Amino acid sequence: MDVTVAVAGDAPADDLYSLRARLIEEDGLEVVLIESPAVPGRLGPGVDALQIVAGSVSSAFVASLVAWLRTRVGAVRVVVKSKDGAQIELDAKTVGALDAAGTAELIRELRAALEASEEK
Repeated sequence: MDVTVAVAGDAPADDLYSLRARLIEEDGLEVVLIESPAVPGRLGPGVDALQIVAGSVSSAFVASLVAWLRTRVGAVRVVVKSKDGAQIELDAKTVGALDAAGTAELIRELRAALEASEEK
């Protein structure tokens, strides 16, 4: 599995650092910050996304991503993009409103979509 995760919202860089902290706790995941070059008026590079690499589609990645998103407040949106260009978008409001069964189903669907993308 090799995907890029971007976050949109009020504080996308802070959210990316928060998500990274959550994901690096999972065994078997390599989590790399994707930085943009420094621009005038800003100290240092910006953080654009995370690259997540694992030997195969990771249940830990999918479950951690969904669990993290459930803790977000406000208009936070996550875009997961695979190497083949397939893209999955999730938002905190929708994910946070799911009950346990809905959350489990979302995790299954997300994992299946990533596996299908990997097979292409």
